[in-house]
Amino acid sequence: MQLWGVLALVFVLLIAVFAVQNAVPVDIHFLMWTFPGVSLVIVIFASALAGALIVVFLGILGFFKNRRKRAKEARGQQSAVAKTAGGGEGGTPEKEGGHAAGPGKTGPGA
Repeated sequence: MQLWGVLALVFVLLIAVFAVQNAVPVDIHFLMWTFPGVSLVIVIFASALAGALIVVFLGILGFFKNRRKRAKEARGQQSAVAKTAGGGEGGTPEKEGGHAAGPGKTGPGA
């Protein structure tokens, strides 16, 4: 986890150095709007921030998707355990054959 923090810090520093060295006014044209004389530093930081927010948003979506998947799998395992402990899938053995354990079966009640 510390490696990711160091890499993120290095990346942020590289973006900051790049932005400061390219601090010139530029005209921004987006769809039908025009923003004249915007500092390139602001454009670079806004782009980096937008990218970071997208990554965080996608990470949160992935987290909740995995959490929902794990919960569903846990419910499936719990129901499988309950079926096994509750006497199988169909019904009780008494209804199916009249005896708790049929011929050739071993275990409690055999």
